Amino acid sequence: MSATSPADLASGALALWLAVAYVAFIALRGLPSNARPGRLGHDRVLASRVAFFMAFYLVPGIAYRFLGLRMPGIDLHGPGDPGAWVLPVAGIAVAAFGVGFLSRKSAADLANYPQYLPRPDFPRPAALANEIGSWALYLWAYEFAFRGMLLSMLLPAGTATAIAVQTGLYAFAHLPKNAKEAAAALLFGVAASLMTLGWGSVIPAFVVHLALALGNDLSCALKNRTGNAGVKI
Repeated sequence: MSATSPADLASGALALWLAVAYVAFIALRGLPSNARPGRLGHDRVLASRVAFFMAFYLVPGIAYRFLGLRMPGIDLHGPGDPGAWVLPVAGIAVAAFGVGFLSRKSAADLANYPQYLPRPDFPRPAALANEIGSWALYLWAYEFAFRGMLLSMLLPAGTATAIAVQTGLYAFAHLPKNAKEAAAALLFGVAASLMTLGWGSVIPAFVVHLALALGNDLSCALKNRTGNAGVKI
């Protein structure tokens, strides 16, 4: 019986860390939920997104560097071949923004999004920077955790199996929000995995995910402003 390698032990510890950190994130109400709709304070939302970035991106990276081991998914961390993906991803991102903007919004969606609402006296440029910047940090960590680290750890089992298992975990992670988002996560998870593996970078999936989130936020913000949800911005 062969001894377990340090890399295998580190991968097991990484998977456990990601699971525990995600459960803690949900317990601290970092994830919007239809069961408990409503927004947290603007500072709390920003802190939550930054904490997610640290827990799911910075901490694993620092730990692997300290151990002198190669982090799973590091090959997908760079831009790959931008010449191959920039134009198609730009088109996909525009479509994703449209899907996020035009998709039907429930009362709970309008109560939950946009998560970040600055104070009324907050300068608009700074508010937009906080909204886009905090989403970017959060979604970069999210994409690298699922389409970078987890997908890479599962690839030895075969590409199809890795995509299926990783996408299943991704959809399961969305269940605390609602069943609709969990079902949509199945489609997005497969598409994001194919983009990541096909173009050799997690950046395309991140860009598309960010466009989808911003389209949804803008739509909900406009609907809330016109009073459709009874929530004033």
